[in-house]
Amino acid sequence: MELLTRYILKKYLIAAAGIAFLLCFLGWLVQLLRAVDLVTNKGQGFGAMVYQSFLSLPDILNIVLFLCVALGVSRTVRGLQLSKEIFPIYAGVGLRPLIRSWVWFMGLSIIVSLSLAHFVVPTAKYYIAVQSDEISADLVANSSRPGRFTQVSSGLTMMIRERAPDGTGLGFFIYDTRDPLRSQTIVAEESQLAQVEGTLTVRLSRGAIQYYTYETGKMTGLEFETYSLALADLAGSNAADSVTPNSLLLLTQMAADGLSGRDRLNFHLRNTTALYVLTMGLLAFFMVSRPNTMRGKSRISVDFVVLAIAVVVKVIGTGLEQFIYRTPDLWFVAYLPPLLPLLIAIPMIMRQGLLSRTPKLGDVA
Repeated sequence: MELLTRYILKKYLIAAAGIAFLLCFLGWLVQLLRAVDLVTNKGQGFGAMVYQSFLSLPDILNIVLFLCVALGVSRTVRGLQLSKEIFPIYAGVGLRPLIRSWVWFMGLSIIVSLSLAHFVVPTAKYYIAVQSDEISADLVANSSRPGRFTQVSSGLTMMIRERAPDGTGLGFFIYDTRDPLRSQTIVAEESQLAQVEGTLTVRLSRGAIQYYTYETGKMTGLEFETYSLALADLAGSNAADSVTPNSLLLLTQMAADGLSGRDRLNFHLRNTTALYVLTMGLLAFFMVSRPNTMRGKSRISVDFVVLAIAVVVKVIGTGLEQFIYRTPDLWFVAYLPPLLPLLIAIPMIMRQGLLSRTPKLGDVA
């Protein structure tokens, strides 16, 4: 890599990293405020709040990366124009160093975007979901006070008559009406919290379950010696199972059993993040790459134009995603919004002749 190319690439990276840091910091503050509920309402510590907010950083970066890349390109080239560095570069060797450094910068940005979308973000979302399930289970485990009926969630009431010195619950009772077709009542002499294959459960001893079917008005039941209830089921939280796994697991699943329409759509949506990065970076580059003497300086900043186009394109893409989620078979439509910046970039390339060779000063007689 030539020294000039390396110099411009460094400027691209610094500009994009600065914008990314600012946007991610603002997004992290928003997530931190949302996570205050963990402390105020769910009895968790400050560490849990900070941990969950930090896990949201990869998703924030994945969302704003295309904007950081586009603004990084435009601010770098405009900075070269303002410092007059671009004029000797353009007069001496043309756009080649700018294009080479831009290619390197876009290649690195696309690799980062694909890594975030396909692996880092799904993993972070999974850990967030696992923590949410554990918090919900912990809330259920600590919500019941001996000798008092407690409504754990809508349609679920629990009661423990008393606790033994070792923490064992004596006289366990549950009334569950969350199922719209039937209700169930569970009673047991003893209850203990236990870890079964990584899942926190309530192990009941010597009890019975009674089911009442609303449509028939009949009651059925069974008795048990031991019975285990997952706390996540009692809390009505199973968020970890609803997270789409990383793309390597999706490809393995595709080879074995095939993918559902929703998983296939999520896989393609992850690809579109890199396409946003590419097309917006291309548009920003060709908007500012032609040297400007600044004599006819526009009142509207190029950065503002790039930002406005990026926001409009992303809003269109987000709206279209909501529509596609109802019909996952139309996954290919998700690739259309990221291509919209090309409708501006391609005519600009053709009209300004940005790809034409600029002669060196030494070639001129």
